[in-house]
Amino acid sequence: MFDHDPTGWAGGGFIGVDIFFVLSGYLITTLLLLEHNSAGSIAITQFWWRRARRLLPALFVLLIGVALFAAVITPEYKLGEIRSQALGTFFYVQNWILIGSASPVSSPLSHTWSLAIEEQWYLVWPVALLVILRLTGGRIRPLLGVIAAATVASAAAMFSLFDPENHARSYYGTDARVQALLIGAALAVIYVRAPRDLSPRSMLVLETAGLLSVAFLVVVIGKANVEDAFLYRGGMLVIALASALLIAASIQEKSPVLGKVLSFGPLTAIGIISYGLYLYHWPIYLWLNPSRVGLSGYALLVLRLAVTGVVATASYFIVEKPIRRGALSNRRLLILAPTAAVAVLALTIISTAAAREPTANDVAAVGFRRLASNSPAAADRMLVAGDGLAFSLGKSVGGSFSGGGIFGTTASVLGCGIADGRAMLGDYISEPVRCNSRYSVYRNGVENFDPKLSVLMLGGAEAFDRIVDGETLRAGTPEATAYLRKQLDKARRVLTGNGAHFILTTVPCPVTTPSSPPAILAVQQERARYVWLANVWRDYAADHPKDVTLLDLEPLLCVDGLPTTNNGIPLRTAAGLTPSGARLVWEQLANDAASSTKTEL
Repeated sequence: MFDHDPTGWAGGGFIGVDIFFVLSGYLITTLLLLEHNSAGSIAITQFWWRRARRLLPALFVLLIGVALFAAVITPEYKLGEIRSQALGTFFYVQNWILIGSASPVSSPLSHTWSLAIEEQWYLVWPVALLVILRLTGGRIRPLLGVIAAATVASAAAMFSLFDPENHARSYYGTDARVQALLIGAALAVIYVRAPRDLSPRSMLVLETAGLLSVAFLVVVIGKANVEDAFLYRGGMLVIALASALLIAASIQEKSPVLGKVLSFGPLTAIGIISYGLYLYHWPIYLWLNPSRVGLSGYALLVLRLAVTGVVATASYFIVEKPIRRGALSNRRLLILAPTAAVAVLALTIISTAAAREPTANDVAAVGFRRLASNSPAAADRMLVAGDGLAFSLGKSVGGSFSGGGIFGTTASVLGCGIADGRAMLGDYISEPVRCNSRYSVYRNGVENFDPKLSVLMLGGAEAFDRIVDGETLRAGTPEATAYLRKQLDKARRVLTGNGAHFILTTVPCPVTTPSSPPAILAVQQERARYVWLANVWRDYAADHPKDVTLLDLEPLLCVDGLPTTNNGIPLRTAAGLTPSGARLVWEQLANDAASSTKTEL
């Protein structure tokens, strides 16, 4: 659900939300305090009306755009998620929607959780501030004391709510994130209620603190990960304090560096359209994906930034500025605003009316696309398909592998190789293999992960005699060989449907255990079966020299037909590859992929 940096250098870009929260807390509280100073009270209803004029027009444009996106582009299984998040965005409760959502799907509105917290702040803070001002008589120390206590309570809530396995509650919760807004509010209290000119020495100290804060924030943005525990155990509070120091130094008229830098023309222009940049950037990023535009890395980033800038600028001058400046009278807005709201809600519901529950294939497709979007720009994507051996290859590295110039993942079905029918184990004949789903799983991976290299890795079930469509196929016979070659053709067609190069791995020697059923153990101990199977694979690759590359796993995982170890560490168990074995295989696949690429060139 979190924004992904396509260049890979700003993993902590989400920290920008905290900086904005501090700035927003400062600006809103400053406006409220100045009004209280001049009028002796705060016109809360008028404040809410001004906020509505500022925020709602562009938000309605965003929701209309997302509704059209849903109606035209979005698959049906994702429509329910979009509807939920559209309603959450409309009613400014998106952060709580994300907390309660079990779906990992990233929608065009995932980013509006922070806008929801902002709006909740706008609703509650003016009332709370007015009450605090009346209770404290407007005195600065009691006022700051109340704000400080609330800030500590918020930081404590984030600390106590943090769960390393699921940090959504501590990340999205209003109670946990309000600490940054409160620190901005405290800064406003200091500057509005206790203004004073700083001496040159004090200005130097403040400017130095501001510059050090900039350096600290840059390091955090470059290094932090949203899952880092330190962020939730006081780190967010420190980041908010550093942001406050940066703002405090920047707003000084005599600021020698920060004030001048932040008043630089292009930065000021960005600030003017910042709301539109925030609203539109994420749906544009999702829409302009690598598969749609054929770009990646910095080229893709530049395109996304350019389109976002154009859309945000148009939104500001065509929608936001005219309404904010009074192009429509309050009387007209009182009629148009509810009408527009109802229209947006109706369009949202109509455009998502075909929503259905996601299937297992739908969820897998989302995972493949997410992996593809996160793949290093310089790496070749590799999909490893197969049975339990391929499954263990992916499981042992946490789902994906990156190294040696490849970024790989797996698409496997346990217990399903390429042979159908019923296995013959001595006098016992197994139940029919029900593996019709395997090709849809492979196809799902190819279509959504879009690999440059597709690998077929099988664990050895093809070495068993079997009955297929009433015909007995015994290992080593021409009939069994011809059948397996047809099945290899079928798997290759699916796995190269996007033009990927095909890599076929030989079946390594089996891992036997005393606990294995005698009938299975008897087959596994017939070395000739696996020699025959390896030769079928080799002959198939030799007959397709331009289209198939063979990777022989036997030397890597076996010695004299028996499983080997790596410095005493097992490479395989009866269940599949161990983490040590999986890494060796991935590295060999990377080497083989490099050779295949060179051969193609």
